[in-house]
Order: sequence, then C-alpha cells, then structure tokens
Amino acid sequence: MPKTIVFLADSVPGKKRKKGYVPWTAEEKEAVFQHLGKFIKEKKRLPGKADCARYIEKSKGVLARRDWSAVKYCVMNIIKRADSLKDKN
Repeated sequence: MPKTIVFLADSVPGKKRKKGYVPWTAEEKEAVFQHLGKFIKEKKRLPGKADCARYIEKSKGVLARRDWSAVKYCVMNIIKRADSLKDKN
C-alpha cells in the first residue's frame, strides 16, 4: 500500500505564507518618531536590525507586536512619503 502524504495549507513546500496587514496605531507611529526620528530626519540610511530591536524594547511594549523589519519598513515609508510630498510642492 502506498503512503499518502498530506500537506497542510500552511506547510506546502515552495509557497510563501502571506501575512495580514495590521494597521499602525497612533501610539506606534509616535513611538517610531520618538525613537527613530534621527533616521527620519537624516534621510540617508535606514535603521538596521540591531537599531530596530533596541527601540522595540525601549518602547515599553508599544511596538511589541511589530518585528524589526516592520519597523524598518515603516521608517522607509515615512521617508518616501516625505520625499514625494516635497516633490509635489
């Protein structure tokens, strides 16, 4: 008798699992500006993994549900948005 292999929907090889979008709260955005504002102001480089992880810990639980890459991309999007608004004016 041949063995039957059953793949669960989340464990199918070669398929990436999509993460749902979780909107940023005003408290989370404020914490990002407060702790990572220097990166936003200088606009030359993005925070690294160590920077993001350190500020997630310093945020006193506000950014606890965010991982370091989400924080990094939030900073990147803020910088891009500011540049695009600057170009329009």
